[in-house]
Amino acid sequence: MEHIWRLLSYAVKRVVEAADDGMVPFDPINNEPRLVDRVRGELAEFFPDRDANQVEVEIVNELKQNVKGYRRCSSLEEWLENAYFEYHCSLYKRRPIFWHIASAQGTAPAAFGVLVHYHRFDKNRLAKLRSTYLRDAIENFRREAALADKAGRTDDRLDFQTRIEETHALERKLQAIQEGRREGEEGGEDDFRILTPWKKAEELPKGWDPDLDDGVKVNIEPWEKAGALRVAKVVR
Repeated sequence: MEHIWRLLSYAVKRVVEAADDGMVPFDPINNEPRLVDRVRGELAEFFPDRDANQVEVEIVNELKQNVKGYRRCSSLEEWLENAYFEYHCSLYKRRPIFWHIASAQGTAPAAFGVLVHYHRFDKNRLAKLRSTYLRDAIENFRREAALADKAGRTDDRLDFQTRIEETHALERKLQAIQEGRREGEEGGEDDFRILTPWKKAEELPKGWDPDLDDGVKVNIEPWEKAGALRVAKVVR
């Protein structure tokens, strides 16, 4: 099982590092292929002499096994959505370099999800995430909701409306992080600034403008507070 998980993790690593902007959406947003399809492409390259579908079947058969210390998953998509980030955090000693930003935590279905390369995820990337990826996701949900309404598919319309509201909620969280908003006591749960008390006041970042030298623990804290990551508490 450990071999399978490390193999898939390596495939994800290659996918994220190959992305032009260091961001890979879980769904086909902004005319980009979804994460699972890119991972499948990597697996096909790993085993060029094997049928790609059969390779995935064999991998999924392993993921379905009950093995202590590993989350059981029924598909490659489920592993990417519910198991990868938690495993990545543990693999990198709770200092992840690939962050799973999502509109829902735990294993609840998420309307929106994206993997970002922390080392490249600066203020411009966050601005692009909000203005391009989230905007396109919301517009897509609106189109689908309108089509469902026109076709009289009430349940589908309500489902897409729920996704719209969930994605808007994530967008508000990202705005708070981007602005470095502070509400309430300094350092409290509603303080979304990057807190670096060892720096002078004039050296403190204004909003989301991380310094990699400050470390993952400092820079990821606003995202944990906002509930914008798939795993509620990354740094322990």
